Amino acid sequence: MSWGVIDNVASKPAYLSTDSNAPQGDQRDNCFGVDADEVAAATDDGKGGISQGFVAKRTKTRYTEGTSTAVTHAYYEPLVCVNITSGDLEDDDFPDS
Repeated sequence: MSWGVIDNVASKPAYLSTDSNAPQGDQRDNCFGVDADEVAAATDDGKGGISQGFVAKRTKTRYTEGTSTAVTHAYYEPLVCVNITSGDLEDDDFPDS
């Protein structure tokens, strides 16, 4: 199977890379399993609508036109929408509450 339904390292999508030089959104370390409790907490934390399943953390830098001022922010891209049925690999990005 290419991914599982348990929030653990083994269930993360198989195509993700363990190479730290791979693009950020393709790295296994930047992939998070998000269950229903974490979706609710993320919405309350102002992260916007997050899909339940596996998401990749990506960053985007935007420069103000005509200046060297830049703002970098993180966003989460859905990789696999799946009902996380068990396990809870705790992380700082998606706490349960």
